[in-house]
Amino acid sequence: MYIARGLLRVLNDSIEYFDDIVCLQAGYYRAKSDEVKINPGIRIIPNPANSIIEIYSYKVNDNGGEIRIYNSIGECVYLAKTEIGVKLKSISTTNLSPGVYTVNTSFGECIYTDKLIIIR
Repeated sequence: MYIARGLLRVLNDSIEYFDDIVCLQAGYYRAKSDEVKINPGIRIIPNPANSIIEIYSYKVNDNGGEIRIYNSIGECVYLAKTEIGVKLKSISTTNLSPGVYTVNTSFGECIYTDKLIIIR
C-alpha cells in the first residue's frame, strides 16, 4: 500500500491520506493515543439523520472550537466553528449524500470523534 502511494505521489503530490479516520469508520482504533478520543465528549442527535443534526457536548464549551465532517474516503466535507455552551451546532445534512461520516470536534488539544450515518 505504501509503495502504491509513493508511486501515486509522483503523479499527484497534493493527495492527503487520513488513515486514522478511515480506520475509525471501520471500527479500528489505536489502543493508546493522546490525540484522538473515541466519543467521550460529543453526542449527535439524531443519528442516523435525515435532514438536520445537532451536536452537543457533555461539558460546557467555553472557548469555542471546530467541527469537521469527513466522508468515507477522508475528505473534509464540512468545517465550522463551534458555538459556546453545551449545544455546539445545528447542521443541515441535506447537501450530504447518504452514507457513513466521521465527525471530529476539537477543543484546544482534545479531539472528539463520533460516527454519523445519513439516510434518506
